[in-house]
Amino acid sequence: SLNDVKVVEVYFENLLLLMRAKVLLNGGSLARTKLTWLYPSSMIQSRRNKMGESWERLFKKYFNAGDAPKSLSESVAPFYYFNKREGIAAGQHSAISIDIGGETTDVVIYLDDKPSLLTSFRFAANAVFGDFHGRATAINGFVCKYKNILEEKGLGSRFSFQNIERSEDIISYLFSIEKSDGLKKEGKDFSFNKLLMADEDFRIVFLLFYTSIIYHIAQILKSKDIKAPAYVTLSGTGSKIVDLAEGSSTLTAVTEITQLIFTKLLEREKPVKLEIKKVSNPKEISCIGALLRDDNIISINDVTVLSGSDKNEFSLRYSDITEDVERDVIIHYEDFIRFFFSLNNEFNYRNKFDLNPALFSRYREYL
Repeated sequence: SLNDVKVVEVYFENLLLLMRAKVLLNGGSLARTKLTWLYPSSMIQSRRNKMGESWERLFKKYFNAGDAPKSLSESVAPFYYFNKREGIAAGQHSAISIDIGGETTDVVIYLDDKPSLLTSFRFAANAVFGDFHGRATAINGFVCKYKNILEEKGLGSRFSFQNIERSEDIISYLFSIEKSDGLKKEGKDFSFNKLLMADEDFRIVFLLFYTSIIYHIAQILKSKDIKAPAYVTLSGTGSKIVDLAEGSSTLTAVTEITQLIFTKLLEREKPVKLEIKKVSNPKEISCIGALLRDDNIISINDVTVLSGSDKNEFSLRYSDITEDVERDVIIHYEDFIRFFFSLNNEFNYRNKFDLNPALFSRYREYL
């Protein structure tokens, strides 16, 4: 609506005033300032065009009319940080950028240092920490367990979240507690991230989440006949889940299982060797990458969708979903569950991730 457009424009105007002040305070030139803005890969083109018009009009008003603002998919941007600052290249092999947000995970596959394929799916951090449709915070495993831990530490009344309705918002709140100035003054400690790192009960959830994404990407590579990756880069606030899957930030075991999945699904005779690149500030690198991007970048407008079908359909829309497609998805889901637990035969989840194999039959039955 027109009112929504006005609200967005006022927000943009406020951001530009902050940017203008920053440039002037640091002795910069408004006439030489350039702007790059990022958009979600799932945003439709008509909406991007409207936002682009707003950015351009306001940028001319507060900065200059020389260089029109440029746009870039926030899924593409992180690669250019890793490419320019970390020396990652997609030459002889492919490189895969996985950007895990709250609602969606975006994956870009690079060939010859250019984005070649983009896929996006509503399976991200909120799928791990949030509430499934029709379920409530009262039965969310993370919320229930860590509410009790807060109370045991004598912090229940100080950090109460009884007025927060959604589990994903409670989880964000729990992550933020360790930044509280009051904790250190009282000589108390609560780091949700550190507690989750050491939480063996939930590690299976994080590992299942991560491996399912790698499994899906491997299926796409196989269907599209794309060569195996030499690098996998991780960005987005949800990428912290990958550390939780390992229980540390070294990602040694995560790298090994990633290599194994690609080797098996791409049916390689020689094992796939790759590096996983991740930084401590996963959200910031999108902005840095946008500034380091190539001028001749190839944009990607079409999102590839790999359904559960063996027919390799890549252009499904919601209107195309039939009962047959749904059955195929269920079959492929069950294939993945079997695949996930079969890896224990040669990978040894107990040794690599400290998971208790005595519970695997329960996990598998539930899934």
